[in-house]
Amino acid sequence: MPDLAEAAIQSDLGNGWRNQGDMARAEHCYRLALALDPGFAIAHTNLGSLCVALWQAERAIACLWRTVLLAPYSGQAWADFADVMTSCGDKSMAVAVCRVALCLAPSDDRGWTAQGVALNDLGQQQAALICYRRALAAEPQHMHAHSNLGCLLTDLLRPEEAARHCKAALVVAPAMFAALCNHGNALTDLQDLPSALSAWRRAMRLDPADAVMWNGYGNSSRAAGLMDQAVHAFRTARCLDPGYTDPGYNESLTHLSRGDLALGLRLYEGRYRGRRPILAPRPFRRPQWTGQDLAGRHLLIHAEQGYGDSFQFCRFVAMAAARAARVTLEVPRPALRLFSTLAGSHCLIACGDPLPDFDYHCPMMSLPHALGLDLASLPAFAPYLAAEPERVAYWRERLGEDGFKIGIVWQGAPGSRIEMGRSAPLAAFAPLGRIPGVRLISLQKRFGLDQLEQLPDGMRVETLGEDFDEGGGAFLDSAAVLMSLDLVVTVDTAIGHLAGALGRPVWTALQKSPHWVWLLEREDTPWYPSARLFRQTKAGDWAELFEHMAETLRGQGAGG
Repeated sequence: MPDLAEAAIQSDLGNGWRNQGDMARAEHCYRLALALDPGFAIAHTNLGSLCVALWQAERAIACLWRTVLLAPYSGQAWADFADVMTSCGDKSMAVAVCRVALCLAPSDDRGWTAQGVALNDLGQQQAALICYRRALAAEPQHMHAHSNLGCLLTDLLRPEEAARHCKAALVVAPAMFAALCNHGNALTDLQDLPSALSAWRRAMRLDPADAVMWNGYGNSSRAAGLMDQAVHAFRTARCLDPGYTDPGYNESLTHLSRGDLALGLRLYEGRYRGRRPILAPRPFRRPQWTGQDLAGRHLLIHAEQGYGDSFQFCRFVAMAAARAARVTLEVPRPALRLFSTLAGSHCLIACGDPLPDFDYHCPMMSLPHALGLDLASLPAFAPYLAAEPERVAYWRERLGEDGFKIGIVWQGAPGSRIEMGRSAPLAAFAPLGRIPGVRLISLQKRFGLDQLEQLPDGMRVETLGEDFDEGGGAFLDSAAVLMSLDLVVTVDTAIGHLAGALGRPVWTALQKSPHWVWLLEREDTPWYPSARLFRQTKAGDWAELFEHMAETLRGQGAGG
């Protein structure tokens, strides 16, 4: 006869040992429980959960499968099985198992949570969102549903909601490691960096060997300007999990921000490597150029990432061409005409055109590393792009000669983490418009145009019409207008880089923790001689920055 009472005691003892981190004794107790009662479903579940923690996928699945065979009508048993299938990587099967669990127990919060995890891992974020909310409707204090929802909302760039759900999870379970990490990420996005760092340190005490936690701590440290601390965190993460790509990439951004281009650019090459690369590498059959002798060789240089990066890094094409027998530059098709003005002996093609036979390829942002450049040897010259003369004449006449003409851009394309925090409200530009004689002229395209209808009293912004940059190629009208302005004032957008590449005077308004190319603290930039940088002194405070910018402009006698 099974000794049910003693089996239950042994299973509880196993839980106690596991909570203390003694996995061997926990497993011994679970096995004793099953020896006393082979049909004890809870002990099978506990042993399966332990196997998940020990990365023993096949054993975990076998244990939980035994559980559902013993309790085929238990929604909880099927939900446990779904958790294991998700943890072991079979997401599609996990979704199917969750459906069984929810058919048996439609209001089971654990079943809805497990299905949310599986759907999120399959990339079905909106469906996962619904599942987590169903779980919380069934059990408002479900800590895992709150934490997972917080993580998902962070990925969806909704940090306020994310932080609220992570905090709710921590109210129920103050020492919940996952919730602390998710809270740290959400608070970093909200620029509440002291609180973010506090969350990471609490998580660190719980599991000091988690690479993802160290990477998150490094990101918060870098955003707070604690660069040495950030480097230490990223290096710790890399040591703990050498195949984890993010820490090396994030460390590269830290070194690049500090101006250590040699080390930073070397690590930056990791964006295409690892089991989960930051950027998907293109499947070229030829090797990447990393500095090899190019004499008699054909080099393909291809644009990557955004237009602003291409405007900035295309300056290196001529330096590469000086080392090669032949260079082909591939750029986005809409910008083909603008890049045709780039000086140098190279052939220009558009993305999607047939590729020529070549010996090496190089992503455009890898050129300074392959060329062996550092901060002191950056080619800081301009202009190296040009506007079409007939367009310049057209827009110069259309704008007229009156006033001090300032072109403004206040928002980049939304929907990416890199955009968070770097766009300013259009109303923040108002101090510039109050200077007598100043004309504010919108260079904004598509995003943020609704703000033109909500201007503060007394603020006037001119627009360039619906035909502005609407045909013939991207940025052609923008380049021509830039040549007709007295100044460009922009947040960190492609227009700022284009103005610098054209040699036009440009003032760039930067968030507290900006993109690495703008370095730290300095008001000038080695990338563009005609640029001046204005930085937030407090995260999110655009008002002080633009008041300072207006005061500077008045001091230079603009307007009047």
